[in-house]
Amino acid sequence: MQREKKRLREELESVDSLILDQMVKELDHKAPEGVVEAGPSAYLRAPHIPLIRSGKPAVRILRTLPDECVVLSTKARVPYMLYVEAVHCNVVNCDVNIFCEHLVSDQLIFPSRVIPPSPSKTPSNVDEAEKKRRALIRTVFGELREDKEKRLLGTSPFAGIPNRSIYAFIVKANDDLRQEQLAIQLINAFDSIFEMEKVHALLTPFTIICLSSDAGLVELIPDAVSIHTVKKRTPDFRSLRDFFERAFGPVTSSRFVAAQKRFIQSLAGYSLVQYFMQVRSLDSLIENYPTPLWAFLTFACFRF
Repeated sequence: MQREKKRLREELESVDSLILDQMVKELDHKAPEGVVEAGPSAYLRAPHIPLIRSGKPAVRILRTLPDECVVLSTKARVPYMLYVEAVHCNVVNCDVNIFCEHLVSDQLIFPSRVIPPSPSKTPSNVDEAEKKRRALIRTVFGELREDKEKRLLGTSPFAGIPNRSIYAFIVKANDDLRQEQLAIQLINAFDSIFEMEKVHALLTPFTIICLSSDAGLVELIPDAVSIHTVKKRTPDFRSLRDFFERAFGPVTSSRFVAAQKRFIQSLAGYSLVQYFMQVRSLDSLIENYPTPLWAFLTFACFRF
């Protein structure tokens, strides 16, 4: 495993070098600081990867984050979890200017993306019950996305560029993801229909990109673990209801009611998807696939 990690780091450093070379191609200062100084005309040269829907704002990869990557151990394959720092663009993925955005950037307006501040964690406004709740969430879900973004973006050499975010996905090889990609595209369509018809069913669409017939990218859902992992990591786990009370507060609290409502709506949404797509069973959906912090259900394994 150490050999794979070392090789992965070397390859990602090479990728970072290529990305930086692309951004500083016409600059005198061949460093990230030069990219920040030059502004959109430089960083909009970064490679674009359609991680989100065609009608959504595009993102460009500024750098990979080798220290955050995790090599996942399997018998036949060695997938890995990859984190990247990206900048949000003002054009959508299907825009005709997507590959020449740096040439027309002076005609575009880039709205600021603001990460909301976390509540103060000083003892004056955090009681013992709230401390236990936060400790349980950290134990089960690990470092949350908001905290990870603040940590990584705050120490980034591209800190002067606005509208940055952290994206994560699993890189898979020797694995045909075409069926999964089609299923996710259908789920995206269902999500749009539910929204258009005001159906109170929640889906959590994510992206699967096939790079070839046996390789691809699977977007990582932030702050999500499987129910199996919830059972494994929760001290003295008794039931999902008990976990909800410990993680979100008393049954009558607004936080618990909101989490319960989202859980019900998302379960209803994926039950409809299962019926429409004729997925054979919900066993894997319920037990083995990620449950985001606010109790959405998602899945990316389809058995037709």
